Amino acid sequence: MNKTLIAIAVLAASGAVSAQVSLTGKLGFSYQKNATAAGGAANHGMQMTDGDLNFAATEDLGGGSKITASSAFVSRGRDTGITARDASLVLSTRAAAYTFGSIEKCSRIDNVAGAPVSLATGHDGTSTPLAAGKFSLDDSCVNVDTAGVAVPLGPVTVSASYNEVGAGAGSGAAASNNATFYTLAADYAAGPLALGLEVRQAQVAVTGAAFTAAKFHDGLTTTRLTGSYDFGAVKVGAGVETSNHNAPNKFTVSLAAPVSSAATVGLIHSNRSAVTADATYFNASVDALTATAVGVDYKLSKLTTLNASYGTYNNTAVNGNEYRIRLMKAF
Repeated sequence: MNKTLIAIAVLAASGAVSAQVSLTGKLGFSYQKNATAAGGAANHGMQMTDGDLNFAATEDLGGGSKITASSAFVSRGRDTGITARDASLVLSTRAAAYTFGSIEKCSRIDNVAGAPVSLATGHDGTSTPLAAGKFSLDDSCVNVDTAGVAVPLGPVTVSASYNEVGAGAGSGAAASNNATFYTLAADYAAGPLALGLEVRQAQVAVTGAAFTAAKFHDGLTTTRLTGSYDFGAVKVGAGVETSNHNAPNKFTVSLAAPVSSAATVGLIHSNRSAVTADATYFNASVDALTATAVGVDYKLSKLTTLNASYGTYNNTAVNGNEYRIRLMKAF
């Protein structure tokens, strides 16, 4: 449930005006064990897992158009500081929606069904890259400056975006100053069925050793296909990702099933293919990885949820498990 704040801005020549700003967020606390690389020591104990604040303001521009400004922050308690999260401007017209912002973009294939899984380093869609000793099957989370457009065509929405990674398309040697990528996507949603197709192509100023562990390589093309169907008793989803340039392929399935008015259980199972060292694009081999996670949400109220999740990971670098028990309050 949103709460409304009254934000007062003083304008140079027109005096004070007021605008409605919505504030939403969540605060979570857990006891958890983190997954770790083989032979390493796992961290476990209590932790404030979430402390998100989201501000949004919408103005009606008339003629069926509106603009929404949103900005998010995270603060997880004593001495953790306040850091910025996604910020965006969305201009919506009758024909299309235009988005401009500084946001985190991630792969679309992980947890398509919305399974109630929350883990420190795994299947909850974290930005941890999938590399030796890392655990997320989504290695494509990256901070970008983005400009995009989405056009609804009946049950299909067609979208395109241009994205600059880090400091944008600079000419320096650092990966964060050189990578840009384009995405084209089509999404279908009608009744219980949803389908999605996305193609992403990267342009990078340098290749080879500078991009051993990077998410992007010059000319890297990634195709992602997702689908889900809600049977009522259970929602099932799947996603597949394929790439050129010797990048690993990925496959994941997920399900979410309400077992009562308060409880939902879910599962995610994912695989990533092995990659042999390639001096041009990947200078280090990447082993195949299999990961499975289960979770259950129990709603204590409309906005308060207790979650228990468990995950396992298996390859030569990772051979462990993790768990989390978390109490979450949204507002």
